Amino acid sequence: MSDIIVRVDGWDLVKDGGQEEPRIRDFDLAERLQYRELKAIRKLIKRLIDAGFLPNICVRDTVSRTQMPTGGVRETVDKEYLLTEAEALLVISRSETEASTKIMQEVIDVYIAVRRGLLAAPNPA
Repeated sequence: MSDIIVRVDGWDLVKDGGQEEPRIRDFDLAERLQYRELKAIRKLIKRLIDAGFLPNICVRDTVSRTQMPTGGVRETVDKEYLLTEAEALLVISRSETEASTKIMQEVIDVYIAVRRGLLAAPNPA
């Protein structure tokens, strides 16, 4: 499980699996990029992985739950991607959404603030 290390301008940065570099969750990025279907960003990331552009991306299993019309809940295991600064910028540049230029600048600003230590103490998880 990941812990939020800082929230800045609505962005949650996390660390996972002992990683030192803070990361952005794929669905958080998809929301900012105004994807209609959040899972579309995972398809883009998978294409970038298959093309060799994201060889060391942090992947973890996540469970999604869907309410069934006849009652009950269906659980499926999916992959969640936690993106470093460079990985997030690559995904943004390939996203082809109207919001991508604005979001790219926001990601740059967030990571610059982290590197410069301009943020308050980490938020508890």
